[in-house]
Amino acid sequence: MIKEDAKNLLIKIYEHYVTVYDFLGNKTISNLVNFSGQRIDRALRFLKDRGLIDLIYIIDMEYDNIQAFRVSKLINHYGIDVIENKEKFVNAFGNDKGWIER
Repeated sequence: MIKEDAKNLLIKIYEHYVTVYDFLGNKTISNLVNFSGQRIDRALRFLKDRGLIDLIYIIDMEYDNIQAFRVSKLINHYGIDVIENKEKFVNAFGNDKGWIER
């Protein structure tokens, strides 16, 4: 479930990045997906640990149960490669469900 949430969140982050090109914070991330704050936090940590996004966390701050963070870039070149390359997408998430040729 965490991997699936992370995949869906990365897709939403990518789509936001290419259409709006705006930095993301907790409230915007929360508006992008219909997940609880805890699910978002786990998905963000998964993506960060896999090196697909860059986050700077702020200690002792939360919004809707999401550990507060400031964004440096959020999606990085590794995350973009995973979204834009089907083979890398499958390697990262185990299947191609949700992948769309861009």
